[in-house]
Order: sequence, then C-alpha cells, then structure tokens
Amino acid sequence: MRFPLLAAALLSVAALSIGLAQCSGSGGNASAGLPSPSPLRPKAIFVGNFSGASIPSFPATTTGNVAPTTVITGSAVLSPYLIYDDSTGRIWSPNFLLATVTAYSAGSSGNATPAVSIGGSNTGFANPAAVYVNSGGTIFVTDPGGGSIRIFSPASNGNVAPSTVITGANTTFGQPAGIWLDSSSNIYVTNFTQASIDVFASSASGNVAPMQIITGSNTLLSSPLGLTLDSSGNIYVANPGNHNVLVFPAGSNGNVTPSRVISGASTLLSFPAGIAVDSAGFIYVADANTSAVLVFAPNANGNVAPVQNISGGSTGFNNIRGLTVR
Repeated sequence: MRFPLLAAALLSVAALSIGLAQCSGSGGNASAGLPSPSPLRPKAIFVGNFSGASIPSFPATTTGNVAPTTVITGSAVLSPYLIYDDSTGRIWSPNFLLATVTAYSAGSSGNATPAVSIGGSNTGFANPAAVYVNSGGTIFVTDPGGGSIRIFSPASNGNVAPSTVITGANTTFGQPAGIWLDSSSNIYVTNFTQASIDVFASSASGNVAPMQIITGSNTLLSSPLGLTLDSSGNIYVANPGNHNVLVFPAGSNGNVTPSRVISGASTLLSFPAGIAVDSAGFIYVADANTSAVLVFAPNANGNVAPVQNISGGSTGFNNIRGLTVR
C-alpha cells in the first residue's frame, strides 16, 4: 500500500505546526491596498480542516485571527483533504482517513447530513485525497493509497463502483494527489512522490500513459500537492517540498521553468497544501505547518508577503489541507 509515504510526509507536520504558528503570530499581514469585496472576488473561503475534522468558511476578503462564519462538522467529515466547490454550490470533501467522499449542500453548517456519501468496498477507496466534479456531474477522485484516479458517474451515491479507473505502471503514478480538469476535459494530476504533474486525455482509462508530464529540475517540483487552473489554463501548484507556489503557462510539458515562483521568508509559506485562484487572480493557499490561509495578490511573484493571512486560535484551524473559494 502506498499510503504511508504520503501520510508520513503530511501527518508529521502537526507537531511542527505548533512551533511555527507561535512564530507567525495570529495577526493578519494585509497590505494597505487590500481590496474590498467586488464582483471579481468570491464571497467565501472554505477550508479542509484535517485534524480539526471540519470545514469552516470565512469571508473571502477577511484577514487576521477571526472566527469562521460557518463550520460543517460531524462524523461524516473526518479528515477532510483537498476539498472542492462544484457548480451547484455543493462542497465536496475527500475524507482521507475514512475512505469516503462526501458532499454538502450550499448553506450547510453544523452537524450537517451529507447530500452525497460515496464509500464502501465497491468504491475501491483507500485514502482519497482530492475531488473534482465537472459540469456534467462526473466525479473524479485521486487516491494516493491506491495509486489511482477513480471516476464516478453523475449522481453516484453510496457503495458504488467507479465507471472508470486510471491506474497501473504506465500512468507513472506514485501517489496521485491534486486534480483539476481544463476546458478540454484533460485531467491534470500532481504526482506527489514522483515530483511531477501528469496530464491525461479526457478519454483516459486503465493502465494508460499521460499525454504530457511536467517534471525535471527546471520545474522546481518537489512533493507537489494541491493543483488548480485559471480560466486561461495556467497551472497553479502548491509545492510543499520546496515551500513554494509555482505557476506554469498553459500547455506546459517536460522540464519547463515556471513562469512565476512565490517563495521566501516574506511569503510565510512552509507546507503549502491546498491552492485556489479567483477570477481576479488572487491566489489562496492553505499552509499545513502554520495552519494559515495565505492570500497573494494577482501576479504575485518572488519573495512577497501575502495580502491576507487568516490564522490564530479563533479560526479553529488544526493542520489544514485543502481550500476552495465560492
């Protein structure tokens, strides 16, 4: 089973987070030019609070040591990982240690009953890490414990088998983690232990090779985790092995140099795990070590400070993983 490598790398940050959080403090790092809410910015940030067994939400432009506005809790949301917000407003949670994927209706809070709960022996789940739901409702789940991408038909619920599984030696998978689809439905996956981003055709199934692989020393990839694409197809990666965030141009392939690298002491990045980007270009990062959501300005590059820093005891954060914006 491939899970222990990823678990050791990720679960071990809990001990480090206490000391690092004390160093970072609980105040915000907002710049004087922090924008107010606008049509280009989402209304809320939702966070996969892994060790806190919850999904809290915050106003998208908030900063500092603030309490969440809503918190989804309950036994069905244990160990949420790289969460996702679909086109219907549902929040999807891959529950890493429960081997389930759950979804919560828009407006859910408290001990909410999932609208969808996929789990059981037929699913083949070992340790689901990320989920993506396309506009047609097809559900894509990465499973580093099983070295696979498991794809479920729309409206799947309960102990159901995937309609398609991408797995096998030709995939190059070590531990597939983050996942996203581009406008052509090609499937992008971070390959945590292989230091790569693998891209599969929309029709991929079984033991197939990627049609593109971003990998090599020029890429700076090291244990890549969270992944997202913007509307132009640019690729954003949370890259904890090098404590940075990388941006690659659309269509990147091979041993390519990132177009942007957010890295350095001013960034406060220690173990960036989850990542999102909004329509205005703001970059949202869930940092597991510091238990902080760090937001960077559009076109941020180099050793730059975040314009927002949501962290501190009032947030309830405990070893956070993914995030999504709505």
